[in-house]
Amino acid sequence: MAGRTGKPKRAIITMAKLRPTDDEVESILACSDDSVTITNPKHWEEQTLPFDK
Repeated sequence: MAGRTGKPKRAIITMAKLRPTDDEVESILACSDDSVTITNPKHWEEQTLPFDK
C-alpha cells in the first residue's frame, strides 16, 4: 500500500493515537511530507511529529 495515499492515512492514524480523551482535541497547524505540527489546547504547546518511514 505504498504510494501517494500512504501519508494522509498515517497522519490520521497518528492524530487518533495522540488523543487520550475526547476533551483533549489537538489542532493541526501544519502538515508536510515528513511531519505534522499540532497544538494541544490543555498545554498550549506545539509539537512536530515525524511520520514513520
